[in-house]
Amino acid sequence: MNEERLTILRMVAEKKISADEGERLIDALGDEAQPSPTTEQKTGTAESFKKWTFDFGNLKKDGNLKKDTHSAKFVFKKAGGDPGFALKGASFIKEMRDLGFDNLTVEQLVEMKTHGVTSDFVRKMGEQGFDNLTPDQLTEMKLHGVSPEFVSAMRNLGFENLTAHQITEMKLHGVSPEFVSAMRNLGFENLTADQITEMKLHGVTSDFIRGMGDLKFENLTPDQLTEMKLHGVTPEFVRDVRKQGFETLTVDQLVAMKIHGVS
Repeated sequence: MNEERLTILRMVAEKKISADEGERLIDALGDEAQPSPTTEQKTGTAESFKKWTFDFGNLKKDGNLKKDTHSAKFVFKKAGGDPGFALKGASFIKEMRDLGFDNLTVEQLVEMKTHGVTSDFVRKMGEQGFDNLTPDQLTEMKLHGVSPEFVSAMRNLGFENLTAHQITEMKLHGVSPEFVSAMRNLGFENLTADQITEMKLHGVTSDFIRGMGDLKFENLTPDQLTEMKLHGVTPEFVRDVRKQGFETLTVDQLVAMKIHGVS
Protein backbone atom coordinates (compact mmCIF):
# COMPACT_ATOMS: atom_id res chain seq x y z
CA MET A 1 0.00 0.00 0.00
CA ASN A 2 1.44 3.36 -1.06
CA GLU A 3 2.49 5.45 1.95
CA GLU A 4 0.72 8.56 0.68
CA ARG A 5 -2.56 6.66 0.33
CA LEU A 6 -2.22 5.25 3.82
CA THR A 7 -1.66 8.75 5.16
CA ILE A 8 -4.80 9.98 3.41
CA LEU A 9 -6.82 7.08 4.77
CA ARG A 10 -5.46 7.77 8.24
CA MET A 11 -6.58 11.39 7.92
CA VAL A 12 -10.06 10.15 7.00
CA ALA A 13 -10.08 7.87 10.00
CA GLU A 14 -9.02 10.72 12.27
CA LYS A 15 -11.78 12.87 10.73
CA LYS A 16 -9.33 15.50 9.54
CA ILE A 17 -10.96 15.20 6.12
CA SER A 18 -14.19 13.58 5.01
CA ALA A 19 -14.36 10.23 3.26
CA ASP A 20 -15.42 12.01 0.07
CA GLU A 21 -12.42 14.33 0.26
CA GLY A 22 -10.11 11.40 0.86
CA GLU A 23 -11.55 9.48 -2.06
CA ARG A 24 -11.21 12.52 -4.34
CA LEU A 25 -7.57 12.93 -3.39
CA ILE A 26 -6.82 9.24 -3.87
CA ASP A 27 -8.60 9.49 -7.21
CA ALA A 28 -6.28 12.37 -8.08
CA LEU A 29 -3.18 10.30 -7.41
CA GLY A 30 -3.68 8.47 -10.70
CA ASP A 31 -1.16 5.85 -11.70
CA GLU A 32 1.45 7.19 -9.26
CA ALA A 33 -0.14 5.28 -6.38
CA GLN A 34 -1.07 2.09 -8.22
CA PRO A 35 -0.91 -0.99 -5.97
CA SER A 36 1.07 -4.00 -7.05
CA PRO A 37 -0.90 -6.90 -8.59
CA THR A 38 -1.51 -9.97 -6.46
CA THR A 39 -0.63 -13.52 -7.45
CA GLU A 40 -4.32 -14.18 -8.05
CA GLN A 41 -4.54 -11.25 -10.43
CA LYS A 42 -1.41 -12.32 -12.31
CA THR A 43 -3.09 -15.63 -13.15
CA GLY A 44 -6.01 -13.77 -14.70
CA THR A 45 -8.56 -15.13 -12.23
CA ALA A 46 -9.09 -11.89 -10.34
CA GLU A 47 -12.51 -10.32 -10.22
CA SER A 48 -13.14 -7.14 -12.20
CA PHE A 49 -12.92 -5.17 -8.97
CA LYS A 50 -12.15 -5.60 -5.30
CA LYS A 51 -13.42 -3.70 -2.32
CA TRP A 52 -11.09 -3.07 0.55
CA THR A 53 -11.98 -1.76 3.96
CA PHE A 54 -9.29 -0.05 6.00
CA ASP A 55 -9.79 0.24 9.76
CA PHE A 56 -6.07 0.88 10.44
CA GLY A 57 -5.95 -2.05 12.79
CA ASN A 58 -6.76 -4.72 10.24
CA LEU A 59 -6.75 -4.78 6.45
CA LYS A 60 -9.84 -6.69 5.37
CA LYS A 61 -11.07 -7.71 1.95
CA ASP A 62 -14.83 -7.20 1.49
CA GLY A 63 -15.22 -7.06 5.25
CA ASN A 64 -17.98 -5.36 7.19
CA LEU A 65 -17.25 -2.07 8.89
CA LYS A 66 -16.61 -2.60 12.57
CA LYS A 67 -18.62 -0.66 15.06
CA ASP A 68 -16.69 1.77 17.23
CA THR A 69 -13.85 2.00 14.71
CA HIS A 70 -12.99 4.69 12.20
CA SER A 71 -13.10 3.09 8.77
CA ALA A 72 -13.16 4.19 5.16
CA LYS A 73 -14.06 2.14 2.10
CA PHE A 74 -12.58 2.72 -1.33
CA VAL A 75 -13.09 0.86 -4.61
CA PHE A 76 -10.15 0.25 -6.93
CA LYS A 77 -10.88 -1.07 -10.44
CA LYS A 78 -8.79 -2.90 -12.98
CA ALA A 79 -7.62 -0.62 -15.78
CA GLY A 80 -8.04 -1.69 -19.41
CA GLY A 81 -7.79 -5.39 -18.68
CA ASP A 82 -4.23 -5.13 -17.41
CA PRO A 83 -3.31 -6.94 -14.22
CA GLY A 84 -3.46 -4.93 -11.04
CA PHE A 85 -5.55 -2.06 -9.84
CA ALA A 86 -5.62 1.51 -11.14
CA LEU A 87 -7.24 4.67 -9.92
CA LYS A 88 -9.49 6.77 -12.10
CA GLY A 89 -8.96 10.44 -13.00
CA ALA A 90 -6.21 12.79 -14.03
CA SER A 91 -3.17 13.06 -11.82
CA PHE A 92 -3.49 16.16 -9.65
CA ILE A 93 -0.04 15.49 -8.25
CA LYS A 94 1.52 15.38 -11.70
CA GLU A 95 -0.17 18.64 -12.66
CA MET A 96 1.21 20.34 -9.57
CA ARG A 97 4.69 18.90 -10.15
CA ASP A 98 4.64 20.16 -13.72
CA LEU A 99 4.06 23.63 -12.26
CA GLY A 100 7.10 23.32 -9.99
CA PHE A 101 5.49 21.96 -6.81
CA ASP A 102 7.74 18.94 -6.39
CA ASN A 103 7.67 18.47 -2.64
CA LEU A 104 4.06 18.87 -1.57
CA THR A 105 3.01 17.00 1.54
CA VAL A 106 -0.17 14.97 1.61
CA GLU A 107 -1.71 17.60 3.88
CA GLN A 108 -0.90 20.34 1.36
CA LEU A 109 -2.30 18.26 -1.49
CA VAL A 110 -5.51 17.67 0.46
CA GLU A 111 -5.90 21.38 1.24
CA MET A 112 -5.20 22.47 -2.33
CA LYS A 113 -7.47 19.85 -3.87
CA THR A 114 -10.28 20.36 -1.36
CA HIS A 115 -10.37 24.12 -1.80
CA GLY A 116 -10.26 23.99 -5.59
CA VAL A 117 -6.70 25.00 -6.41
CA THR A 118 -6.26 23.79 -9.99
CA SER A 119 -3.41 23.98 -12.46
CA ASP A 120 -5.45 26.52 -14.43
CA PHE A 121 -5.83 28.68 -11.31
CA VAL A 122 -2.08 28.53 -10.63
CA ARG A 123 -1.21 29.48 -14.21
CA LYS A 124 -3.69 32.36 -14.38
CA MET A 125 -2.48 33.76 -11.08
CA GLY A 126 1.04 33.61 -12.51
CA GLU A 127 -0.13 35.63 -15.49
CA GLN A 128 -1.29 38.30 -13.04
CA GLY A 129 2.17 38.54 -11.50
CA PHE A 130 1.73 35.98 -8.71
CA ASP A 131 4.12 33.38 -10.09
CA ASN A 132 5.95 32.42 -6.90
CA LEU A 133 3.09 31.62 -4.57
CA THR A 134 3.45 28.96 -1.90
CA PRO A 135 0.90 26.13 -1.57
CA ASP A 136 -0.50 27.82 1.55
CA GLN A 137 -0.87 31.15 -0.24
CA LEU A 138 -2.64 29.54 -3.19
CA THR A 139 -5.01 27.70 -0.87
CA GLU A 140 -5.79 30.81 1.16
CA MET A 141 -6.40 32.91 -1.92
CA LYS A 142 -8.72 30.33 -3.43
CA LEU A 143 -10.49 29.80 -0.11
CA HIS A 144 -11.28 33.51 0.22
CA GLY A 145 -12.33 33.99 -3.39
CA VAL A 146 -9.29 35.75 -4.80
CA SER A 147 -9.65 35.04 -8.50
CA PRO A 148 -7.43 36.07 -11.42
CA GLU A 149 -10.31 38.33 -12.49
CA PHE A 150 -10.33 40.09 -9.11
CA VAL A 151 -6.57 40.61 -9.27
CA SER A 152 -6.87 41.99 -12.80
CA ALA A 153 -9.62 44.41 -11.75
CA MET A 154 -7.50 45.72 -8.88
CA ARG A 155 -4.45 46.06 -11.11
CA ASN A 156 -6.53 48.10 -13.56
CA LEU A 157 -7.37 50.44 -10.67
CA GLY A 158 -3.67 50.99 -9.99
CA PHE A 159 -3.00 48.34 -7.33
CA GLU A 160 -0.19 46.71 -9.30
CA ASN A 161 2.33 45.62 -6.68
CA LEU A 162 0.18 43.91 -4.08
CA THR A 163 1.43 41.02 -2.01
CA ALA A 164 -0.56 37.81 -1.73
CA HIS A 165 -1.51 38.83 1.81
CA GLN A 166 -2.73 42.27 0.73
CA ILE A 167 -4.91 41.05 -2.14
CA THR A 168 -6.35 38.32 0.09
CA GLU A 169 -7.15 40.82 2.85
CA MET A 170 -8.86 43.10 0.35
CA LYS A 171 -11.09 40.31 -0.90
CA LEU A 172 -11.71 38.89 2.56
CA HIS A 173 -12.93 42.24 3.91
CA GLY A 174 -15.08 43.12 0.93
CA VAL A 175 -12.98 45.66 -0.96
CA SER A 176 -14.44 45.70 -4.45
CA PRO A 177 -13.75 47.78 -7.57
CA GLU A 178 -17.02 49.58 -6.83
CA PHE A 179 -15.88 50.51 -3.32
CA VAL A 180 -12.56 51.81 -4.63
CA SER A 181 -14.36 53.93 -7.23
CA ALA A 182 -16.77 55.28 -4.60
CA MET A 183 -13.90 56.40 -2.39
CA ARG A 184 -12.13 58.04 -5.30
CA ASN A 185 -15.28 59.93 -6.23
CA LEU A 186 -15.15 61.44 -2.72
CA GLY A 187 -11.58 62.62 -3.23
CA PHE A 188 -9.62 59.65 -1.88
CA GLU A 189 -7.65 58.98 -5.03
CA ASN A 190 -4.37 57.73 -3.60
CA LEU A 191 -5.38 55.22 -0.97
CA THR A 192 -2.98 52.38 -0.32
CA ALA A 193 -4.22 48.80 -0.23
CA ASP A 194 -3.89 48.77 3.57
CA GLN A 195 -5.79 52.04 3.99
CA ILE A 196 -8.73 51.05 1.82
CA THR A 197 -8.90 47.63 3.48
CA GLU A 198 -9.00 49.24 6.94
CA MET A 199 -11.73 51.64 5.83
CA LYS A 200 -13.86 48.82 4.46
CA LEU A 201 -13.18 46.56 7.43
CA HIS A 202 -14.37 49.17 9.93
CA GLY A 203 -17.41 50.29 7.98
CA VAL A 204 -16.36 53.60 6.49
CA THR A 205 -18.94 54.21 3.78
CA SER A 206 -19.75 56.99 1.33
CA ASP A 207 -22.72 57.98 3.49
CA PHE A 208 -20.52 58.21 6.60
CA ILE A 209 -17.99 60.42 4.84
CA ARG A 210 -20.69 62.69 3.42
CA GLY A 211 -22.38 62.89 6.83
CA MET A 212 -19.16 64.05 8.43
CA GLY A 213 -18.64 66.52 5.61
CA ASP A 214 -22.04 68.05 6.32
CA LEU A 215 -20.76 68.74 9.85
CA LYS A 216 -17.74 70.62 8.46
CA PHE A 217 -15.35 67.66 8.78
CA GLU A 218 -14.49 67.93 5.12
CA ASN A 219 -10.76 67.14 5.06
CA LEU A 220 -10.52 64.04 7.20
CA THR A 221 -7.72 61.62 6.48
CA PRO A 222 -8.38 57.90 5.90
CA ASP A 223 -6.91 57.15 9.33
CA GLN A 224 -9.16 59.71 11.03
CA LEU A 225 -12.27 58.35 9.31
CA THR A 226 -11.35 54.81 10.28
CA GLU A 227 -10.67 55.75 13.90
CA MET A 228 -13.93 57.67 14.21
CA LYS A 229 -15.94 54.83 12.75
CA LEU A 230 -14.10 52.25 14.83
CA HIS A 231 -14.91 54.00 18.10
CA GLY A 232 -18.49 54.92 17.23
CA VAL A 233 -18.11 58.63 16.49
CA THR A 234 -21.09 59.06 14.19
CA PRO A 235 -22.68 62.21 12.74
CA GLU A 236 -25.45 61.74 15.29
CA PHE A 237 -22.94 61.70 18.15
CA VAL A 238 -21.28 64.87 16.88
CA ARG A 239 -24.64 66.66 16.65
CA ASP A 240 -25.59 65.58 20.17
CA VAL A 241 -22.28 66.88 21.58
CA ARG A 242 -22.66 70.19 19.76
CA LYS A 243 -26.15 70.66 21.20
CA GLN A 244 -24.50 70.64 24.61
CA GLY A 245 -22.24 73.53 23.65
CA PHE A 246 -19.15 71.69 22.40
CA GLU A 247 -19.15 73.06 18.87
CA THR A 248 -15.44 73.21 18.00
CA LEU A 249 -14.13 69.83 19.11
CA THR A 250 -11.37 68.16 17.11
CA VAL A 251 -11.48 64.61 15.85
CA ASP A 252 -9.16 63.46 18.64
CA GLN A 253 -11.35 65.10 21.26
CA LEU A 254 -14.51 63.53 19.87
CA VAL A 255 -12.88 60.10 19.79
CA ALA A 256 -11.62 60.50 23.37
CA MET A 257 -15.10 61.48 24.57
CA LYS A 258 -16.66 58.46 22.87
CA ILE A 259 -14.02 56.05 24.16
CA HIS A 260 -14.52 57.21 27.75
CA GLY A 261 -18.30 57.37 27.57
CA VAL A 262 -18.65 61.14 27.76
CA SER A 263 -21.84 62.25 26.06
